Amino acid sequence: MNEEQLSLDDFEPVPEEHSSDEISPGYKKTGVLVIPEDWSTVFLGEKTVKVGSGITPTGGIRVYKESGRPFLRSQNIEWGYINLDDIAFIDEQTHQSFIGTEIRESDVLLNITGASIGRSAVADKRVEGGNVNQHVCIIRPQCSVLNSVFLKNFLLSELGQDK
Repeated sequence: MNEEQLSLDDFEPVPEEHSSDEISPGYKKTGVLVIPEDWSTVFLGEKTVKVGSGITPTGGIRVYKESGRPFLRSQNIEWGYINLDDIAFIDEQTHQSFIGTEIRESDVLLNITGASIGRSAVADKRVEGGNVNQHVCIIRPQCSVLNSVFLKNFLLSELGQDK
């Protein structure tokens, strides 16, 4: 069974009283889910090349530009998509000083503070090369072992929101 054929909808949280003899053949019980036997549980950091939040430029809104590099803030990360209605921009000099927060296509963006905590989306070409502020975390999966859309869907699931 391969991961591309499965989604989080295929799995349910494991109730405390769930016994091992109730698990379907080919699956195993973990501390959180029943998963295919050939899957393993790992820490997120083991399957990513980057996990880190952004920076807000000194001067805040005063340094935003009419055009330039996209600068994503928590209001731009919705429940599964990026909202560009209120996008800010920064100039190249500011971007270069924040190079560690540069967005790449397929990065998973996760709000980590405030009322919008837990909202997540996958970066696309529209925001590639932009940056995020300190309220948004960039999670850059190792593409060969962790699918960005799968991770985003997990983060948005009831189980992901509970963690």
